[in-house]
Amino acid sequence: MAAASAYRMVPSPLALALPPRSIAASLVRAGRRLAPAAADAVMCLCIANVWLFFAGLVAVGIGRVAGNEDCLMVEAASKVVSFCDFYLLHAFFIGMQLLGKRVDRYEPDEEKGPMSRRLTAALNELYCKLMPGVYACVPFLVLMVAGEVLRACTTVEGSREEALGSVIFAVGALGKNVLGCFIITPTVGLKMWRVTRPGWQRSSTIES
Repeated sequence: MAAASAYRMVPSPLALALPPRSIAASLVRAGRRLAPAAADAVMCLCIANVWLFFAGLVAVGIGRVAGNEDCLMVEAASKVVSFCDFYLLHAFFIGMQLLGKRVDRYEPDEEKGPMSRRLTAALNELYCKLMPGVYACVPFLVLMVAGEVLRACTTVEGSREEALGSVIFAVGALGKNVLGCFIITPTVGLKMWRVTRPGWQRSSTIES
């Protein structure tokens, strides 16, 4: 019995090697290492949500231009669009918040703030990548407006003018969504990934 009591009173080697404070410090260090990876994963999910939204719109637009809106592909794409549209604003705001935190992670503490120099440079980079795609969408937006005006000016339902206006509108919407899916979202997403890496400004032409 005495030997058993003495055995129970002897602390384990793990407890001797890692006191409570060391265990807590190890957990904090592990959390700090995992936090950037978790933030990157969530930011990638936000970008994927935006890309799926445009990809679904492209599939729906192809079905409308082809005159086959009742096919299985269009119905599935419509459900994807509805799902992504519900979380679109959430993805945008969460992605921008994580972008700011990841960019400011490498900024000195005394220079951090709502708009640090590094964050300002990162947003400038994103703006320079986003605006060419926005300008490229303008002709397709004009087509959409022209198609809608042509449909609105038609007094006879089912007329040739109404059908032509619907086709023009669908072509404009399809072109806009193709740009958003294959050019704008991948370009901006890749730039978001790059500006959150350490040392990206050394290879950038934007002065910090």
